[in-house]
Amino acid sequence: GLPQFKSKRKAKKSYTTSCYRNNIRLENGGITLPKLGTVKARLCAPLPENGRILSATVTERSDGVFSLALTVEVETQDPGVLAPAEENTLGLDFMMDRFFADSEGNFQDYPKWLRKYEGKLARAQRKLSRCRKGSKGYEKQRVVVAKINRKIADKRSDFLHKLSRRLSDAYDFIAVEDLNLGKLSRTLSFGKSIADHGFGAFREMLAYKLEEKGGALIKVPWNYPSTQLCRCGYKNPVTKGIKGLSVKTVTCPVCGRTYDRDINAAVNIKNKALETFRV
Repeated sequence: GLPQFKSKRKAKKSYTTSCYRNNIRLENGGITLPKLGTVKARLCAPLPENGRILSATVTERSDGVFSLALTVEVETQDPGVLAPAEENTLGLDFMMDRFFADSEGNFQDYPKWLRKYEGKLARAQRKLSRCRKGSKGYEKQRVVVAKINRKIADKRSDFLHKLSRRLSDAYDFIAVEDLNLGKLSRTLSFGKSIADHGFGAFREMLAYKLEEKGGALIKVPWNYPSTQLCRCGYKNPVTKGIKGLSVKTVTCPVCGRTYDRDINAAVNIKNKALETFRV
């Protein structure tokens, strides 16, 4: 029969080839690869000027689409080391019902892509479960399911990239809690919501985009009582009145100030990050 993809180490259908004597190059509206010749390709971004291609990785996705990742070496200038200050630092507090609250008093919602396509995905998976494995109908329906999952992932990734770029352009330092999202999803049965949330990937995007400009993503310890601390210094006891996720406003019994718990937590996260750098 026809050649089949086989690998003892991984099921992902991909291979990587190194660039040697300019055997990987862009030309004629496509890309030239070793042993394949010139194939049509659409670049998501132009190659950097004076960039040198080191390798290319060709991958067949589960929905049957081929993608190409180029590793390019580029000389860049050192942006220098910046210092966090009040005006160039932002604190973010993770939220379950929304995306996050920031120390400027703003809330960020997120499009719930998985919830939006959940019904369509369930119907496609139900139809797949009725197909006989190995048949042409099964393979055709498997591609339908894979395309829906890929669409959800691409839309989520697009949203996270655009949001992280906007924040990294506006601020040099961003402070977040060092939460273990995997453990959080198992402990509170929020697995599907946290997977749809994508906050872990969002933190990784922020980290490298801030590092490019000389900034940094500052992680505050997860056990720091950011929700309990009032700006006057009073620490509310851990009770359902302050810890419950449904409680959104808190009144301090010492200073009498009423504040939003999520925005207050974001401000405390920012102050903790600045305090760490001052020390």
